[in-house]
Amino acid sequence: MHDVQPIPLPRDHFAEMNRAKMIRESGVPGLDRKRKMNDLKVVMESQLGKQSSMTDRGMFLEHGTDALCFHVTWDDRSRLYGNIQYFRLIYHLADDTIEIARASNTTTRDGTVTFPKLLKRSKLPKSGQAFDDSDCYSWKDLAIGQIINVFGRMMLIVKCDRFTRDHYESNGIHLREDMPLEVEDKKAEIKRVVPPYNGFGSEEDSLRSCTGSINPPPLKKDMSSNK
Repeated sequence: MHDVQPIPLPRDHFAEMNRAKMIRESGVPGLDRKRKMNDLKVVMESQLGKQSSMTDRGMFLEHGTDALCFHVTWDDRSRLYGNIQYFRLIYHLADDTIEIARASNTTTRDGTVTFPKLLKRSKLPKSGQAFDDSDCYSWKDLAIGQIINVFGRMMLIVKCDRFTRDHYESNGIHLREDMPLEVEDKKAEIKRVVPPYNGFGSEEDSLRSCTGSINPPPLKKDMSSNK
């Protein structure tokens, strides 16, 4: 008989992710989580006497509430009844989280239902899913003219505020000039083409059917002559 070698079990990525998540949530001593825990859990643990470690609030002590602000657009005109929508992207430097809300200074009335946020403050993965922080967007990945993937929505960064530009300049990164926020819709040019004469009736009648309606409007009677 031939010796049959055992086949190794395949890796269970879901179980590995769940195990790593439980390790982060359990608060293993000396583990640098670098992530935002659930808000309710943080409050409940603080009420029980748990103190925040310096590892978790190190970036907060350095940056505080500083945030980078970008103006982004989502061109959805390829879809039926789609249009261009305007959003504001907030990047929080304390925990490297991103928040995207609807821009409130838009003057266009597109008829869509308003909503407070497109993305709650959280990590934004580059490809829809992230196994660690390297798979998420960082402030170094954001630039004017850059297209980011927000869970299948391809958004274009067009503007930023003065604080954001100064932050990049202080780190040796030069941002390009702001792009126009309002995009002009290109209207299709329709040219009237007169077909060749087909031989039926007179040529003037054929031209009349091309330049106006088949049933011309009735003549209006001058009612002033009845006075």
